Amino acid sequence: MSHSITGVASAIIGSVLPGIIRALAAWRTLDQATQTLWHEYGKEAVPHKPPIDNQAHISGQNLFVSAYHGFATLGDEHIPTPQRFVKFPPFAVKME
Repeated sequence: MSHSITGVASAIIGSVLPGIIRALAAWRTLDQATQTLWHEYGKEAVPHKPPIDNQAHISGQNLFVSAYHGFATLGDEHIPTPQRFVKFPPFAVKME
């Protein structure tokens, strides 16, 4: 059983890791002012991993890599411009 989990994990890492490496390489091409702006916007983003206490935040690099990876996943890989993280509007789906 663990062998199949290892295979799945390996496949996921193999498909995601090259994009993250490209995103980190793109981050290194940004000038200091742009990286600082990403860092400021990262302070406003609540992390999706513990501690979720409304006091923690993500780094600007993490926000940038997330944006880069999101666009790449949608087939539009490019260096994103700094944008604030906007919470998704709450919604509910009622199925009958």
